[in-house]
Amino acid sequence: MNKTELKQLLKGALSQDASVNFADREEAAVKALCEYYGLDPKADYREIKRNPRYFSVIEEVIDEILPERLTNIMGQFADIKTFGRDEEVIYKVEKIGKKRALMGIVPGARGGRYKAHRLDGYNLSISTSTITAGVFVNLEEILLGKASLADLMNNILEGVEYYIYKEIVKAMRTLKDKAPAANKASAANVAPASIDALVRVISAYGKPTIFCFQNMAAKFNNLVGIQSVTPNISVKDIDEIRDRGLVSVYKGTPIVVIPNYLEDEIENSAWVFSEADAFIVPAAAKPVVVAFQGEGYLKETEHNLGGAEMNYHRMMGTAILFCNNCAVYTDTEIQTSEKDKPLI
Repeated sequence: MNKTELKQLLKGALSQDASVNFADREEAAVKALCEYYGLDPKADYREIKRNPRYFSVIEEVIDEILPERLTNIMGQFADIKTFGRDEEVIYKVEKIGKKRALMGIVPGARGGRYKAHRLDGYNLSISTSTITAGVFVNLEEILLGKASLADLMNNILEGVEYYIYKEIVKAMRTLKDKAPAANKASAANVAPASIDALVRVISAYGKPTIFCFQNMAAKFNNLVGIQSVTPNISVKDIDEIRDRGLVSVYKGTPIVVIPNYLEDEIENSAWVFSEADAFIVPAAAKPVVVAFQGEGYLKETEHNLGGAEMNYHRMMGTAILFCNNCAVYTDTEIQTSEKDKPLI
């Protein structure tokens, strides 16, 4: 078995195809891993620890899957790029007129605050730093069947996705300070007139999409102004509200729900993101840039009490192209009603 075949089997262990039995995929991946490295699945733990190279092919698979996963989730508004470890991370801005690409917004040096700077020849320099996703799954547990390769890789992928989501939302919120007055509005609840005005501005740059969190997404509706009509809402909207709790299109503009996360999973009282903002972005533009630099690597870290966790390290950075083609709407009703202060 060669490395390409092994990597395909490892990717298969992460497949969401319901027609293929998960246990079969997992068993085939573990057997292939052992065969490739000449490792006995029942090998002594000391032997496994002496050969950390066993995880190198898993590192390669994660590096290949991660940009694909992020593109599937964030591809509508984020451009995912990979750079070599010794390569300068410079993003080339293309197909944007001079008046529409005035500056880029990148993390500042102090406290992660974002700063804006003029683009130099349509190139945006992005600083990277090392991020770490830690999971309590090690190779011994995988080979003994106590944990799965899918557990390991999915936990790592979800951890990195979570971190990148936080960085992207922090960057997008800078629009509230940096965008022109015509590109931002606020009111209690979802004010149709304000939303429509923002959509009109962004429509000048392309087909707009509204990105918002669940709280605000549930407030959008397509009620008609004729009170004598019953129902005064599309039957399709009624079905969507019944099935999903919200409509997927507002007056012709698609609505995409941004996921939120519980920071406190004990009391379920603290969310990561404030849900008061909605971002309106043209389909032709991807204002967010996510840059990966070099390769990721896995390292088992032992704890003082005898436990161990597997850490995945990767260098990455985020930035936002401030092109006057994005808008932000703030629902002050959500902002004031949030009992537990979100982190971001």
